[in-house]
Amino acid sequence: MLNRWQRPMSAALLLFVLVNCFGPYSAQFPDPRFSKAGNDAGSCECSVEDVLDKDCCSCTVAQVSEATSLYFKDRLQQLVETPLFRVYAPYPEHAGKQLYDMQCSIPGLNELAQELSSLQLGCAIEQCGCSEDQCNTEHWRHQPCFVKCEKDSRALEGSVANLALTTPVDVSGGGPVQYDLLDNPEQFTGYGTLLDDKSARLIWDSLYSDSFCFTSCPEETEAEPRAEKRLVYRVVSGLQASINTHLAMHYGFFKDTGAPATRENWGFARELEFRPWKELFDQRVGQHPDRIRNMHFVFALLSRALYRLAPHLDQALAAGRESCSKCASEHNRTQEILHQLLSPPDHVPSECPAVLRAFDEASLFAPDDVEMRHLKQNVKARFARMGDLMTCVGCDRCKLWGTLQFHATRVALGVLLNETTTDGDSSSTQQFPVPRWSELKPNDLVALVNALAQVGKSIDQVKRWTRVETAREEL
Repeated sequence: MLNRWQRPMSAALLLFVLVNCFGPYSAQFPDPRFSKAGNDAGSCECSVEDVLDKDCCSCTVAQVSEATSLYFKDRLQQLVETPLFRVYAPYPEHAGKQLYDMQCSIPGLNELAQELSSLQLGCAIEQCGCSEDQCNTEHWRHQPCFVKCEKDSRALEGSVANLALTTPVDVSGGGPVQYDLLDNPEQFTGYGTLLDDKSARLIWDSLYSDSFCFTSCPEETEAEPRAEKRLVYRVVSGLQASINTHLAMHYGFFKDTGAPATRENWGFARELEFRPWKELFDQRVGQHPDRIRNMHFVFALLSRALYRLAPHLDQALAAGRESCSKCASEHNRTQEILHQLLSPPDHVPSECPAVLRAFDEASLFAPDDVEMRHLKQNVKARFARMGDLMTCVGCDRCKLWGTLQFHATRVALGVLLNETTTDGDSSSTQQFPVPRWSELKPNDLVALVNALAQVGKSIDQVKRWTRVETAREEL
């Protein structure tokens, strides 16, 4: 079993994968052509070249960005601050299990955890005088010089672990362990940046492999004729971009020097402050328009799923109200914010209601024949495996948010598929299946709303940083 600091690193940091064909996308985003059809518009009415996906998502980056900044972001923030939506259970089917209790579901990553980190190996070679191959053997691991290296390594791990302690709300109730998301925000944790972990990169390299995605890079994705296969890649890439944006928004800087914390300059007992680091954003997201585009695609996907759930939200809120006294006292306010979010008034820009309708789920898995049913089960299985992969994330804070956001994409897919039967469904054997909309519980809605809020904040920050860059270029 992987201990909490041997397991693969932070979802926030891991989601930057150096895939060879992941170079900067050369095309620039065109000027937006907003819909003039008013609030009854069923789509954003854009040319094929502009849209987030030519077959299933009819809005542009600019339109989603404008609607998010002007309308959706603030209401989503209000919603996630309500008692019902601020508390999340990452493992509702595993009573009493905290984040670090959940074992990695991918055997290959368990094996990698037993390998020495480069920090331990370098120390052992220097202190023990063994070669690289010798130091990896069980014999050398029991030598006093090697034990000292392990002790020093664990001390460094402990100093990083304390940067973002992730504590549950209450573990004495006997039910699923819940975490307050406002008390445990998505941010820089130091894991992976300040420590070395061989298995870290493998997690997200795996996500772009054919076990999860159908395509592995932007060029291949754009050339893929099936919208369903493009969707899987866009979700992974879009979440990667959003999580890296949050990391850059809340990065750790040394208070004494103002320098960003890195593996090279990390020292014990140095106090950090958290603030934006645009250079990191530029490197991991800003210089890659395809990643920004996919982030906006994810917002359109999640918001469409929440919009489709609108007729059933009162029932879900009522179920949530039964679970806690605070939820009951804030029920009417929570209900009103949700109504505002999903029913923009007439005076708002037309792109706001249009974004809620931009994703066209009817274009997916059609016609309903044997080939499409097989593809649907294949896509669902890939999303389920993403949940398995998140159990291997080593930093508890990152594991919390990675689990929540991939949970949200499964919920969105289940809502948009709108399945009522289980014919040919293998979900009963999966640990993290794509749920049918009729089976959704309040915790699923918590994941969906919080993931949407996180992506919305990322989109707003991208817009702010882009404006700064544009202003500099015009000087």
